[in-house]
Amino acid sequence: MSASLLSSPVRVDLDALAGRARLPPETRRAQLVTIGLEMVEVSSFDGLSVDEVARRAGISRTLLFHYFPTRNDFLVAVAEAAAQELLAFTEPAPELEGLARLDDSLTRYLDYVHARKDAYLSALRGAAAGDEALRRVFDGTRQRIAERILEGVVEDPAGASASLRTAARGYVGFCEEAACYWLTDGGADRQEMLDLLRRAALALLEPGLTLGPRRAPSED
Repeated sequence: MSASLLSSPVRVDLDALAGRARLPPETRRAQLVTIGLEMVEVSSFDGLSVDEVARRAGISRTLLFHYFPTRNDFLVAVAEAAAQELLAFTEPAPELEGLARLDDSLTRYLDYVHARKDAYLSALRGAAAGDEALRRVFDGTRQRIAERILEGVVEDPAGASASLRTAARGYVGFCEEAACYWLTDGGADRQEMLDLLRRAALALLEPGLTLGPRRAPSED
């Protein structure tokens, strides 16, 4: 696993902030969200205790609510951070196109869910059981992933048919369920999972699939 995968675009170094009574507002918010992310990795969104978050941050519960007016506001902030992590980690290399782009994104996805297994499973449970605000975060993430799939492997993403867009969104759901089973009960190895997800994408998206780099528009 690469060091870049284990780093995060949204988490801060909690050890570096330990013992500091005063922090800039954005740093304090990031600290609290990072603690929340670490806690949902071993618990769940429903079970996340703001009292424990405040204790770990070395602040009062009242101060936590200064940054996040309600517990649900805090949960949504943690969910948004988890979504940002997933999207950042699974962003394919920009120079890739077609199936190479798909393979790169799927490889990154499997690396991510394996490296952050508990956090990923907790996020899926939160998506299923959370309130409307949490569901909006997770649904928005799924929609962005579906759009990214179309952008990478379909000849004309903007003109994709309703059935193709539906297939892309359904494929995201398939990947989630397959990954969940793989992480908890499945016996497939990583390469088998990669092959499975790739075959499923080819089967579902075949009508609009671009098998190689897109051609530049004609100047005629």
